[in-house]
Amino acid sequence: MDWQPFDSSWLIDLAKQQMPKETWLVEALSLCTEVAEDSSGTYAYFIPREQADGNTDWDFNKNISLRDPEFGELVLDVLNNGRIGGMEFLDKVRT
Repeated sequence: MDWQPFDSSWLIDLAKQQMPKETWLVEALSLCTEVAEDSSGTYAYFIPREQADGNTDWDFNKNISLRDPEFGELVLDVLNNGRIGGMEFLDKVRT
């Protein structure tokens, strides 16, 4: 995967607006400083997926949905360690 720098400020703004009581989410999103998209452009990784096999860094906990005016519905994969593993662009999946 090709990793690129990522500015998560727009996601942080969405989280503050749409989930103001989930203050931990702002901190988790601030750790998303690099991104790699899958070949379809429907999923963005913030933690290398290769770490999923036998690595606790990719132990999945839950999903959180946010709505962005430009990208539509976004689904964040929250891992057991509180980090955001990646984000699915749900509207792209549906088309």
